[in-house]
Amino acid sequence: MVACAVPEEVDRLHASLSDGEIELMPLGAYPFSKQYAWVQDKYGLSWQLMLVDDAEKQQRIRLKLFFSGEACGKAGAALDYYALVFDEAEKGYVNYYQEGENPEKRAVINYGELKARILFITDI
Repeated sequence: MVACAVPEEVDRLHASLSDGEIELMPLGAYPFSKQYAWVQDKYGLSWQLMLVDDAEKQQRIRLKLFFSGEACGKAGAALDYYALVFDEAEKGYVNYYQEGENPEKRAVINYGELKARILFITDI
């Protein structure tokens, strides 16, 4: 994920990274961000581009862990576990799916954050 400070940055990155490639979620407004897009670039790498209010204060590029397939529904337990395993780690913001938002009933957490010293991990 790339935390962007201004809408123009989201637009520029979206245009560059999605040129002729796969758009997983189109550029637009979503409940979690005023401007967001999810694209896969020509190398197969997936990028989530998000307008964030305090982007200057945050780590700009974040690693994402996806809990899908057999791991679906295990993001909460993983966050708790990693908070114990990593030194000086703490669970950050957790966003839960709302009723009817995700057809996969095992998926409870939309996304959550784990802050571990210099490493900042977010999971979906």
